[in-house]
Amino acid sequence: MNTILATTNACVKGFSQSQLERYFARIGKCPKWSIHSDYCLGDPNKPNDVAVFTLVPYVADIGELNRLVGGKLKSDLKRKRQIGQEEIACLNSELFFHFAFVMSKRRYIFSQSKGDSEKKRMHEAVLVTQRMLRGWISDEKVNQEFALGLLDKLARLEPRLAAGSANLKLLKNIFLISALGASIAGILAELAGARLIGWLSDRDSIIRAQDGLAFDCFHMGFSGLAEMTKQNWDEVKLVYANPSEHSPDGTWYDALNRLPDHLAGALADFSFSDAQSSTEKAHQVLISCITNRARVAVHRLTTDPGAFACDGIEFGLTPFS
Repeated sequence: MNTILATTNACVKGFSQSQLERYFARIGKCPKWSIHSDYCLGDPNKPNDVAVFTLVPYVADIGELNRLVGGKLKSDLKRKRQIGQEEIACLNSELFFHFAFVMSKRRYIFSQSKGDSEKKRMHEAVLVTQRMLRGWISDEKVNQEFALGLLDKLARLEPRLAAGSANLKLLKNIFLISALGASIAGILAELAGARLIGWLSDRDSIIRAQDGLAFDCFHMGFSGLAEMTKQNWDEVKLVYANPSEHSPDGTWYDALNRLPDHLAGALADFSFSDAQSSTEKAHQVLISCITNRARVAVHRLTTDPGAFACDGIEFGLTPFS
């Protein structure tokens, strides 16, 4: 996880430093932020797997922001027949900044080399984390409730990993998405001076599985990134929303999550080999929003065995822009 955190954080800052500086300067002093995320992972009908994280500053009550965005983006991209200029303008609003990560369908997160067993490496990682948490419990500076809660979750996960019955694909997505989210949270803490950061994810198995293990990984990733980059983020408070999949009225932040939904849907649909989208609505989001470097940063993740990498994609240099 440390490799993903350090590599992604460095790439995101390096690729979009000037854009982020202008964005945060335009927003001004704002101690409270939320990160809204949506994903298109494992769809056999799409050429890419994609995760998108959208920054939303608390310049107004988040319920009011959700209502205002909901008045423009009334549904997810997949439910639309076409997309209008009002919706494009909402996606391009100066209030938001979007980070997108495009990745291959087959991802190696834990294996160190070809032929290396990811199940074995993941099991070893859980055992190491358990030993570390047990050591933390004796430290009075550590959040005891968090450490004990995560130990309990790992105690239930470890036997399934040992027996080979755990859902490896889902677990890899949990670790990867939470690490990407923690990297974005680090950007907010370091460059925007955020003191409260909320992760408000789409309703997805990634955040429901293992009693919200993704939120624990996000928390640990943020703390680990602070240590690696020698930042003092002890005063930064992390909060989460764990929406109910079966909520008849949707979540209270559903409209805001339509922001990353539109970008994720358009990027997942885009064929990089021939620079084509399969639908006009996806094409419009691509050429009208995703090419907007002042608001959007797109990255490609390489997840080969032992070779994790993150690189920025300059869409403005491609023929379709």
